[in-house]
Amino acid sequence: MCSWTMGEELPVTIVDFPNYQRIAGEASKMHEAGSPINAIAVALEIDPSTVKRAIEWGAKNDTRFIPPADFSVRRKNPNSKTERIGPEVVRLRNEGLSFVEIAKRLNTSQGTASRAYKQFHSAENLKAVNAGKNLNTGTNHRKIPEEKINQIRDLLTNSNLSKREIARRAGVSAWTVRDEKKRMSETTG
Repeated sequence: MCSWTMGEELPVTIVDFPNYQRIAGEASKMHEAGSPINAIAVALEIDPSTVKRAIEWGAKNDTRFIPPADFSVRRKNPNSKTERIGPEVVRLRNEGLSFVEIAKRLNTSQGTASRAYKQFHSAENLKAVNAGKNLNTGTNHRKIPEEKINQIRDLLTNSNLSKREIARRAGVSAWTVRDEKKRMSETTG
């Protein structure tokens, strides 16, 4: 019961929805669009374990009656480190540095540098995740030399070797060969 402004007592029910329930509808839609949990977490500025729990809960419950995630009157406190280094990370990334190089320069981890970059572009990333597309991480920097990439592509195109055999001959992992084959199919359609 409360009576602080009306002069009469009325019953009041206060319902607190956990964060995973608040984001369940939105997270489920993003996940159904094909976005991975980590990308959804970046877009919604929440940890991946909460997103996973939200998707699991949303699959079993009706999310139409839960207030949206932005309904909360609580203030969002962004990670101060990612917020502080975000502009510098973007500047260095635009200069062509990899996240590994940026992390060393800013005395942080590669993950924190990547997260700061993604959070700095949160509006764009939210649109991408809603559409099931990849997050903007800037220019992609390949970790293997161009000669190895060309060797892998040549072996994929001109031989009947398995991915493991190609990987052995090129001195890379089978995952690298798989990824390169995927890149080739994306560029050729």
